[in-house]
Amino acid sequence: MIGRKQKIFLERNSKTKDAVGSWVETWSTIKQFKGYFTKMRDTSGETIRYDKETNINQYKIIANYFTDILTEDRIRINSRLFDIKGINNVDMNNINTEIIVEERD
Repeated sequence: MIGRKQKIFLERNSKTKDAVGSWVETWSTIKQFKGYFTKMRDTSGETIRYDKETNINQYKIIANYFTDILTEDRIRINSRLFDIKGINNVDMNNINTEIIVEERD
């Protein structure tokens, strides 16, 4: 397996009320796991998003198989945040989960 094994946090967005009763979005950790984290080859490049030039870097995470993950969730590794772009059950054998992520700016 290429890459380093990292402590990874899976976070889910939810809406809660603040002290004055207004709805606010918060991210909560729903799972902590270890996985191999590697940069995908030839994926970085500049693109225009939201009227500004942005670097997009895609990474792949391989972890023991689990199912409680959605593309609306996000990944946190240390202070870095990643959007989930794809989730695969490698070889359809329920042994490994492959997660494709893009780093947030």
